[in-house]
Amino acid sequence: MASELSISSQNHVLLWMKVLFNQLRRLKELNQPNPLEDVKTIKTAERELSYLSHDQIAELLTFVQSSPISAQMTQIIKICLATGARIIEAIDIKVCK
Repeated sequence: MASELSISSQNHVLLWMKVLFNQLRRLKELNQPNPLEDVKTIKTAERELSYLSHDQIAELLTFVQSSPISAQMTQIIKICLATGARIIEAIDIKVCK
């Protein structure tokens, strides 16, 4: 099974399993040390950041103009480009008075 999972997924499974064993210990359901306590996550190479060029940004904004919700999409894209926010983060922004 491990060979079918990406390194990132394997690390997530390991972390959740550690949390599970720690919770069992807190609930007094496990009376021994966490068996995964000393298991380390797999090191991964950091991804190189990439950025859109000015031409790509212009092309993206032009493409969005054909959408029936172009005004909202343009705002979301501009927020993402200006702040580095993810799309879902930009969508979830709430305006407060």
